[in-house]
Amino acid sequence: MLSNENLIASKKLIEYGASSVDDNASFLGVIPFFSSYGACTGMNNSLCCGWRIIMIPKFNPRHFGKLLLQNSSVSALGVPWFWGNFAKENTPTNLSFLKNAICGGDKIAPASVEQINKYLLQNGASRLKIGYGASEFGGGIVITADTGPYEANSTGEILPGVIGMVINPDTGEELTYGEDGELCFHSPTMMLGYYKHEKETEQITLFKDGIKFYRTGDMGHIT
Repeated sequence: MLSNENLIASKKLIEYGASSVDDNASFLGVIPFFSSYGACTGMNNSLCCGWRIIMIPKFNPRHFGKLLLQNSSVSALGVPWFWGNFAKENTPTNLSFLKNAICGGDKIAPASVEQINKYLLQNGASRLKIGYGASEFGGGIVITADTGPYEANSTGEILPGVIGMVINPDTGEELTYGEDGELCFHSPTMMLGYYKHEKETEQITLFKDGIKFYRTGDMGHIT
């Protein structure tokens, strides 16, 4: 369950991770809007920005690159496979219109990131923005922004307003920087809970110093 406040906060967070573009920009909507990722990061953000949304109701993943070029989309969301397949085609073309190439929804290998970025940069586009998040947050809460360090084996920086914590999954003990453990996050975009599933909501909820965190179940570390 995502509230109106969650949607507003999601829009504000995206501003830190995505390039500012003109009001008449276009967004390629291949991630279904019935998913949290597509609804918040895709549809809601595009409507708030006044962008033209190019809806693809029946999407073939192999046509991702073709659709991107046909519509000269300034912003596009895609899972790693979409961007990887597009880069593998390795067809020289003008991609200078592409300001926000956003990738999320699944893990991506550093080698794939480097291959995709090489293709994008050689053809005039911005490098890939890799996001990490969850449906429970309406999308990304960590992203490789335009400013700051960029590492192929990292999902980037925690966005403003988001608090990250790593715990020992067995004991719940908070770990320090650089130690691997279960990733937990607090964010203004965090869901109200699972609809009619209070027990499941409690199982993934953790309180630390009065702050409510979501246990992702993912392993990683913060540096």
